Amino acid sequence: MTEHLGILVAVHLYRHYSDAKWLPRPIKGGLGAARLRQVIDYIEAHLADDLSLAMLASIAGLSLHHFGETFRQSMGVPPHRFVLSRRIERAKILLLSTDMTITQIAFAVGYSSQSHFATKFREAAGATPQRFRIERRG
Repeated sequence: MTEHLGILVAVHLYRHYSDAKWLPRPIKGGLGAARLRQVIDYIEAHLADDLSLAMLASIAGLSLHHFGETFRQSMGVPPHRFVLSRRIERAKILLLSTDMTITQIAFAVGYSSQSHFATKFREAAGATPQRFRIERRG
């Protein structure tokens, strides 16, 4: 157990304090590059819409199950989690680059209510949307 702990500490120190770049191992399998690009482009263009797994699978031309598995292999996260993270990232951009209200941003990134958006944003970013905007805009 002590040896395992030592390895974990060494890996942490290497990843966070070394000048060398840590590169993850390439993932075998997964979606092909063209299919993956199609799906990601669709997600980016339709963040405000209801992005169902069925719709994304049909864009990739795969069954629901096969799409879910291959997307996870390619991106490291399930499709739903990827969509949620892209929505939060888009919201951060809108919070910092526009004067849209929090409610307008919530709808623009696909949330059905401002309160649900604020909850998910706080979970992901560690601050409410308003606090995020105030702290970063100055």
